[in-house]
Amino acid sequence: MFPNVLAFAANEQQWLESYQQAWKVATENGHLNLQSLLDEEDNEDEYECGKLRTKHICRTDDKCAWQRKTVADKRGRFRMHCDLASKAPPKP
Repeated sequence: MFPNVLAFAANEQQWLESYQQAWKVATENGHLNLQSLLDEEDNEDEYECGKLRTKHICRTDDKCAWQRKTVADKRGRFRMHCDLASKAPPKP
């Protein structure tokens, strides 16, 4: 039995497929007609510009903009970050 476990662990694609099936069962078990919480047009909220850490990378994505944070950090500085372009303040 242990050699089977090792073979399974060595095959990433098989592991990912099994995990995806198990996740679906664990999260949907006993629930019918589940629907997304977001509308089709509302998918901008799940777009994660905040993961883009540099100005250069942020500007390569049309949905994102490099902008000043609205809340100061611990030292009172308003740092720059990448966020949705639709949240950017208007340019003067």
